[in-house]
Formats: sequence, structure tokens, C-alpha cells
Amino acid sequence: MSGFIGRVGNSCVKEKLLSALNLLQFKDDDSTGVLFCNKEGQHLYRVVGKVDELVTLIPEEVDGYMGIAHTRWSTYMHQVLENVYPLSSENGYVTLVVNGLIDNIQMIKRRLVKRGYSFRSSSAVEVVANLIEDGAVENEDPLRALHRAMQQLEGDYALLAVFNGNCKKIFFAKNGVPLIIGKNHDGMVICTDYTPIADQADEYYYPNDGELGYLTSDNMVLYDGKLKQRKPSFTEVSVSEKTLELGDYPHYMLKEIEEAPGVIRRLINNYFDGTKYRFDDRLIKRIIDAGTIVFIAAGTSYNAALVGQRYLRNFNKKVDVFIASEWIFYPYQSGEDTLYVLISQSGETADILKCLRTIRAYGADVLAITNVEISTLYQSADYRLLLHAGTEVSVASTKAYIAQITLLSLLYARLVNKITTIAALERVIEALYNIISRRDTIKAIADQIYKSGDVFFLGRGFDYDVAVEAQLKLKETSYIHAEAYQGGEMLHGPIALIEENTPVIFFISDSLTVAATREVIREMRDRKANVIVCSLAPFNHDGDSFIISNPIKGYHSPITFAVFAQYLAYYCAVNLGRDVDKPRNLTKAVKDRSV
Repeated sequence: MSGFIGRVGNSCVKEKLLSALNLLQFKDDDSTGVLFCNKEGQHLYRVVGKVDELVTLIPEEVDGYMGIAHTRWSTYMHQVLENVYPLSSENGYVTLVVNGLIDNIQMIKRRLVKRGYSFRSSSAVEVVANLIEDGAVENEDPLRALHRAMQQLEGDYALLAVFNGNCKKIFFAKNGVPLIIGKNHDGMVICTDYTPIADQADEYYYPNDGELGYLTSDNMVLYDGKLKQRKPSFTEVSVSEKTLELGDYPHYMLKEIEEAPGVIRRLINNYFDGTKYRFDDRLIKRIIDAGTIVFIAAGTSYNAALVGQRYLRNFNKKVDVFIASEWIFYPYQSGEDTLYVLISQSGETADILKCLRTIRAYGADVLAITNVEISTLYQSADYRLLLHAGTEVSVASTKAYIAQITLLSLLYARLVNKITTIAALERVIEALYNIISRRDTIKAIADQIYKSGDVFFLGRGFDYDVAVEAQLKLKETSYIHAEAYQGGEMLHGPIALIEENTPVIFFISDSLTVAATREVIREMRDRKANVIVCSLAPFNHDGDSFIISNPIKGYHSPITFAVFAQYLAYYCAVNLGRDVDKPRNLTKAVKDRSV
């Protein structure tokens, strides 16, 4: 895992560069580095450690109007300083940061060794730097040297380059790895992810594969793979959707849980004008005409797709749901005239983008549902729906999951012309505010279970779908082992795992299944399990742990139950002293391992 950022501006860049690098940093990153350029020259600082350790190395007086920085989780057992980015070529012609995976790096290195180059590190980045230096012609424009190197590199990568003696430009190249360029009155910024720079720009451009160019303090010069200059088209992003301030909250996860009602309101405002739904008529026709709908997603987005599957099956569509990392190896085509629905909060998940390329080879249509307009997935799709959830900083997705289900509910309502869904969602908003006001009750439940070795979540129908999300949220934030089962399946083997005081959490929202679920509850209590029941008011019994009294439709229960589960996971994680916003081994968008 790794990422980089560069900034060139009309004012000093250190504070903004390091602030963004801190947001970009993955919990297990083991190295960071930064290069500043000013009138005195280049100032390089690197550390085997995190951003906080890097900051201590940088003298207070050192700053500049340009800089590049990198954070990384290395592929080596033990990181060493020689491999920390940025890295320079042998004679200092160019200094680089790179993200991605270059397939022919060893072949290039052998060729450079024969040409007399020696290497101080075992990093592929130093190989690329020397390749650029080796191909440069005296007094040549650095852009041509970079382009010449790109023609020899095989694989997926994005890079930033600073050339010696040219400290007013950041050069870049992109091929298959996310890269985002932003601008505002104060300068230009370039990054491998949107979130760290969401508060540093007003407009954004997402380079295409094969493009390269350079940034100055007030401009971007862009070229295609044949060195033909192109005019980029920047996309504006509203200020209301990119707020990163933590405010009085102790963690972003808690802040983002409690932003859920506003997310639903924003989606209603964007997709309903007061009298009718505002979905593209072409999209609606495509869904109606599709022989099969196939959802492909990963993690939390996959769990939201389970709910979407039920919505569209109720519209009498043939619907399948696949995990992206599995489908890419077994790309089963479910039927003729398939519409693929790819869901990704970031729009940059590596497995999703691999699936996208395979689907493109089929010639099939893609609907992208994502939270980031300037993402590969959004820009590449035939049909597009934005989640409008605002920036999500915490690795554990909360409000984006709520947005995904809400958007799918609105889409279904448009398909069946059901205006009453808007009133139903208004009641969901009221219910969420009620849950927020009772979060201490959920904390008390977390206080009961956070020391448990195992926790089980059970439900049927929509309640099972949210149980799958609930167990994931608890696992990834608290590191407690958790599993989800369809209500009756607990009796077909897993019940052997139940011991005295084992937490078993039930969701109940459906009149069709409530009696059968209550029977399983009785079985669990007979075995002295710690039974916790979260129910909608029409189906509650005395002794239920958390009752949602607002009149919620069963098909919206995953939204309200999800917020209960998010709070539960959050408080368990806090009780255990976990790093709530950056759980171990996780990153916001799962990308391919870096060079």
C-alpha cells in the first residue's frame, strides 16, 4: 500500500503537504519522505516511520513553494532507509515518487547495470529514476526524457518527478493507477487519492492512462502518449461535500455515523424535485430493458448490493451479486443483455477496476455507483449515480453504506413510480436522529460484549443483509471475531459454537419471519447465550435490547439497523483502545501492492 502527493503554489507548501500526507497515510505504513524545493535548492527528508516522525526531522525554517511527499507500506520484511521514497537517480538528474507495479523492472535494471549504473537501494523507484536519467539528452526538455522512459515501462503506475535545476515544475505520468490533479487560487496539487486534497482545491482533473505533463503554480500542461498537447477539462466540486474538519468529535467514524441523516436528505434533494424523481431516463430504460442485472462490489459496498438485489428482484428482474475479487477470476456472464452495476465508495478499488476492464471486453454496459465523481469508475461508466455522501475519512465506511442503500431505494422507487418512498425516507431520517439521541444505550450494550471472543449476528431477509454488514463493521474496527448467519442456519451447525454468555445479536423487522426468528431466540436463550435483540416497534417483545419506535418500512430497516451496528462497533473499538479511524491492515480503497 502506498500513496503520494505533490504541491506547487503561490505560498509555502509544507503545512498543506504534510497535512494531506497524514490523511493519506495507511495505518501500517512503515516509511515516509518529503522533498521541498526553494531558492536554496532541494531539501530531502526521509524516515523509516510515520509522518509524525518525519515532521521531527524537518527544520522549522525549511519550506518551499513546491514539494512532493510519499507514504508507504513496504513489501520488504524490514524497511530500510535506502528504500524510502523520494529517491534520486545516480547523478541527481531526477527525484521520483512512484505508485503501482512495474512488470519489467528487473530487465531494465540489468540493462542499466551493464551501462555502468550502480544502485544504492533495492527499490524499483531508483531503477525508474536512473532510466529517465539514462535516456535524457543534454539540454533536453525533461518532459521528453520522461516520455522516453514511459515508452519502456510495462505495468501500472503513476509517478511524480522533480528535475534538478527545475524547481518550479512537478512532472507527472499516469498509466493504470489513480491520479488526481486539483487547482485553486493558491496553486496546484496532485495526489493518488481524493480525500487528502479535498480541502485544497476547487476543481479537479483525472488524467487518462498514458497522459503526462507538468504543474506550475497556476497551470497544468498536459500531453497524451504521443506528446501531443491536450486541453484538460476540470470538474468543480462543491465546498459542502468536502469538509474534513473533525470539530468536537473524538473520531471521524463517530462524526460520519452522525452525518447519516444529512446524507439521506442530500440524496432526496438530488434525486427528487418535489414532484418527480430526477434519474436519467436513459438509465431507467436500460434497467427495464436489461435481461439481467449483475451487482459487483467489495466489502461494505457488496453488503449494500445485497439490499439492492432484493429491491430489483422485487421489480421482477433477474439479479445476481458477486464479490469483485472473486468475479474477476471467474467472470460468469449471468445472461444476455446484462447491465453490470459496479458499486465502490472511492471508485478506485483495484478489484472493481479489473472487473471493469473485463466487462469492457464483453462490450457490456456499466452503471457506476460511487461517492467520488473524479474517480476512474465514475469517469469510465456508461451510466453514473453519485452517492453525495461527502468525504468519508474513517476507513470503516458508515455514511457511504447508508447512502448506497438510500440511493438504491430511490432508484427502485423511480422504477415502480412510488412517490411515497420519499415520505418513508423522511421517517427514516427522524428515526436516525432518535437513534443518535440514544447512542448511550448502544454504548451500554457494547460495554457488555466488547471482551467477548466471538459475536454472532442473525437475521432473515433484509435483516440478514444488515447482519452481514454489522459483523464486518465489528471485525474491522474492534478486531473481535464476528459472523453473520441467516436466522435458521444457526441451528444447522454453528449453534455448536454457542457457549454461556456468547453474544448473539438479532435484527427483526419483518412480519413474515418474526415468529421463526423468535423461535431461534428461544433456542439461544436456552443455551444461556447473551441474546441482544434490535427490533422495529411492531415486532418488539418485552426484553428487546433496542427498539426503533419510528414507523419504518421493512425495506428501509437496513438503514436504521446499520446505524445501531455502527455505534456498537465504534464503542467496542473505543473500549478496546483500537485506532478507530485507521484499523490495522486496512486502507480506504484496497489497491494493488506498490513498487
